[in-house]
Amino acid sequence: MRNRHKENLRIAGALTISVILFVTARDRLPTAFNQRGTSMETINTVHRITVMFSIVVPLAIVQTFALPMAAQEKSASLGGRVTDANGLALVSEVRAYQEITEEGFRTLKIACSAITNTDGIFSCTGLPSGRYIVQILPATSKAVKAPTPDQIVPSSFYFPHTTNVDSAEHITLHVNQSEWVSAVAPFASVTSVTGLISDRPAGAMLNLSSVSDTLQIDTGIHFRYDPANGRFIGKNVPYGHYVLTAKWISANLPQQAEVSFDVGEVPIEHLSLEATPTVVVFGQLEGFDDDDLHLRLQSLEGRTRDSVTTAKKGTFQFQPVPVGRYVISVDSPHTVYVDRVTMGGKETDGAVVTFTSGAKANLKLTIASPTQNADGSVESCRAPTGCEVIAVEASSGEVRTTKTDRTGKFHIEGLRPGDYRFYASIDDGAIAYRDTKDFQKFEKDSTELHIQANGFNEALRLHPIDNK
Repeated sequence: MRNRHKENLRIAGALTISVILFVTARDRLPTAFNQRGTSMETINTVHRITVMFSIVVPLAIVQTFALPMAAQEKSASLGGRVTDANGLALVSEVRAYQEITEEGFRTLKIACSAITNTDGIFSCTGLPSGRYIVQILPATSKAVKAPTPDQIVPSSFYFPHTTNVDSAEHITLHVNQSEWVSAVAPFASVTSVTGLISDRPAGAMLNLSSVSDTLQIDTGIHFRYDPANGRFIGKNVPYGHYVLTAKWISANLPQQAEVSFDVGEVPIEHLSLEATPTVVVFGQLEGFDDDDLHLRLQSLEGRTRDSVTTAKKGTFQFQPVPVGRYVISVDSPHTVYVDRVTMGGKETDGAVVTFTSGAKANLKLTIASPTQNADGSVESCRAPTGCEVIAVEASSGEVRTTKTDRTGKFHIEGLRPGDYRFYASIDDGAIAYRDTKDFQKFEKDSTELHIQANGFNEALRLHPIDNK
């Protein structure tokens, strides 16, 4: 990425050479050969060869120096070997999870899934640079004899030698770097997990995930479920921190229930899963009747992804969302904002609303204008793709983001007047700004600004967050 500009210059130079050689061949060669008495057939042959040369050589330069950017950006690799405690190869599935920030939420994305060979060797190539967790799912775990009857090779463990994702060793890959890891399957003490889904839904799907802070990884452990009585059971669950999630469809609407728990020496019994209450948010606009006003429902509790919808003829409706505290905003490029919200006859001063119960919530949104802009620059920002700028409104907690240009300058539109904190990060996606706990520790690196309603707002000069 850092060399993109240089590569573009090389391409432009190569094409310029092509044009110069072509013009020279076309205009100069016939005259030169005629002066020497050379036949026209020879002149034409040399002319064709020279024109071809003038095209092929620059194209070769382009091919040599202008490699596809995807190949340059995804050039890290990860390989290794999976064995048991005795050093014998384990045929396994190996998953490399990249830690990323998506829409402000920290999450894990599978960048590679590979099957080891009979010697336990695996290889993942073409990986993006970044931070990784490696999960191993042995295919032959039951065939490995453990030292004690109550232990097994688990159906899932993490590099280098643990069943607890909290203890997994993170691997950092850089561009053009190769890493080799040796993963040794632990002998783990395991127990069973049983419980009940109170709604007894038909077709419920259960998933058990290992948990580390806000990150979750599917363990691959199968749970049996009986819809006749709502009971479920999962066997051979190693010690660790987990979230069990059940999903199903009821009345044509998606339902979900989840419970967090820790597994130790004692079996986990009588877990209770109840559907998370959801609410359908709909309503009318006051002070705005144009079509295509894009509205956003943003959770303030760091759990739920944003829900978006488009108002038509002054009315709107969102997809069902979990109960909780939200802020309602208007997406740019509109120059209006939500000034007040009325629900159940009660009016709020601002765009924050709390849904506590009930299947539906009828809102009236008072729309005001105009919104304001914020401009400024980020020091030491020279990233080709720009740096990330985050604006958080103090009263509501609403978050807006933008990217700088290559020189570090930024422009944010659609801000309602009020007090804001601005943050900047040189590493794109490095800050999980929707995770309140993670975000608060960077408050000392923020810059405060009052966005005035008259539009006279000073230019900001932001210092990048020290996220190390």
